[in-house]
Amino acid sequence: MCLRQASVGAHCFECVKASAPSKREQRIVQRASGRQPRVTATLVLVAANVAVFFGTHELGELGGSSLRFEVTRDYSVWGPGVDVLGEWWRIVTGTFLHADIRHVAMNMIMLFLLGRRLEQVVGVSRFCGIYAVSLLGGSAGALLLSPNSPTVGASGAVYGLMGALFLTEKLSGGDPWNDGIGSLIAINVVISFLIPNISIGGHLGGLVAGVFAGIAVGDQRRRLTRTDHARQWLLLFVIGVIAVGVAFYGASTWSR
Repeated sequence: MCLRQASVGAHCFECVKASAPSKREQRIVQRASGRQPRVTATLVLVAANVAVFFGTHELGELGGSSLRFEVTRDYSVWGPGVDVLGEWWRIVTGTFLHADIRHVAMNMIMLFLLGRRLEQVVGVSRFCGIYAVSLLGGSAGALLLSPNSPTVGASGAVYGLMGALFLTEKLSGGDPWNDGIGSLIAINVVISFLIPNISIGGHLGGLVAGVFAGIAVGDQRRRLTRTDHARQWLLLFVIGVIAVGVAFYGASTWSR
């Protein structure tokens, strides 16, 4: 069977500079912890994506579409694979694959800049939760809108980080439009519709999941009780379960 590989990656690099942590966000973290936090999860995720890239590509063909065919066939986000073959893990593995070196480079730059900013604001554990539900939301969107197109890329998760950052900043009393996040989202959504072979569903699904994750995490200015922490994780869990449910439903529509 011939598989058409659809990437999930287009970003506005004119807006990348807007992704640096704002002074207000740095002050929030400093008040909470008394020092600038170490960025850990973001670097681990970038390293994992890069390691997977070098393990799944023909290194002699990095100038073009170097992702090995059998990797796309076996691990991409693909409706028939999830629905007929029962390969549920595709909704995760496909988000760590990239079509070519430009694809992974763009996604990792954005992941590093946005992830560093969000992780400094919400902390390591909640950042990981937001990334996880955004990843699942991206796969759900891709399967819902294009279940027959094998999809790869971390852009769904990256779009989720954008959405979560917008909401946490807004709910914490900031102005995400003034800080550039609002414009970054708007431009990238428009780009998603203009560039061919881009998974619109993957982008929008990740963005929607990230927005809800940002609502779940909420205002970063207040001191959280154990009940608040439990509520946040319960909401993130529910968002993730819904995303998985949508992903399986979308995969089941491949023959319609």
